[in-house]
Amino acid sequence: MAKFSAQMCNPLVIGPKGSGGSPGTTRDGAQVEVATGVDISDLISGNGDGVGGSLRASRFRLRRFAGFVFLLTIWSFGCNWRWRNTLPTVPERIVAESSQDWGRIVLAENHCALVNNVWNKAAAGGAFRQEVFVGEAAGTKIPGWRWSSPWHFIPRVVSQPQIVCGDKPWDAPSGLRNDFPFQAGSKRLTAFFKASLRASSVYNMSFTMWAVSSLPSTRSVITHEIMIWTVNRGQTPAGTRRGVLDVNGTTYDVYVEEKHGDASGANANVWMYVAFVARRPVLNGPLDLDAFIAYLLQQGLLTKDHFVTSVELGNEVSQGAGIVELRDFSVRIAERE
Repeated sequence: MAKFSAQMCNPLVIGPKGSGGSPGTTRDGAQVEVATGVDISDLISGNGDGVGGSLRASRFRLRRFAGFVFLLTIWSFGCNWRWRNTLPTVPERIVAESSQDWGRIVLAENHCALVNNVWNKAAAGGAFRQEVFVGEAAGTKIPGWRWSSPWHFIPRVVSQPQIVCGDKPWDAPSGLRNDFPFQAGSKRLTAFFKASLRASSVYNMSFTMWAVSSLPSTRSVITHEIMIWTVNRGQTPAGTRRGVLDVNGTTYDVYVEEKHGDASGANANVWMYVAFVARRPVLNGPLDLDAFIAYLLQQGLLTKDHFVTSVELGNEVSQGAGIVELRDFSVRIAERE
């Protein structure tokens, strides 16, 4: 039976260990606070008398369940009221921002762009808010994004604010980088990053790479969506678990769905979806993205005839509120020796 977090409205801070919750450990030794869960079955179960249980016990369980549904409804309104039109505070001075749907902020220093990706916004409801921004502290630019998405009984991914390097096959060419696309396995690909994450409820943090069968790169030739979940809070990837992979000291579970599509219904495309889900949070690089591509090549899930078009880092948002700031971010493509 499904489990829901008992702290669904409370923020989950990934950083130094604090009080409450159950601590986990990141790959660099930092502590992570993890909210504990409550099983619905514990709230609605009851003990019957006699063979098959008594009518009285059945009525008791029904009343208990009805009371639980009532409290859950009141709680959900409370969560949504708390999140309504409220975004987490940016601690630095904001020098650029965009709350426009699909708004972009070009980051000239690393030839990438912040994108206010709202691909499934309609599923969130009217209280949804999200923006990308650039803060500044002591002369240093700090790109990031923040969101506030209302509570739903059945969470669904509604958006993915992100930083994008290269041109996704969904987008028009930007001209920011000329080292994308490249044939899978022909280059070494590494992400350098240091992320600060403060968020609540249901979301993940993930790298995404798109692959296409031919050039030019357009949505009609998309073949693969390759995701690397570096943080997971309450989400389950599509597909079935196929194996494990160790990269830079972290173990990832591998999920594959052979025919995956656009959950928003806006596009009829179908492609292979692969998710590498880290067993512990990874907020600092470097991350050897080439290792994930090599695994797919070895398993026959990707071929060297495919082209990698781009690298993204963002959050798949379901519900709750959060903010990410990137203290460092760059994507390096190097020739193989």
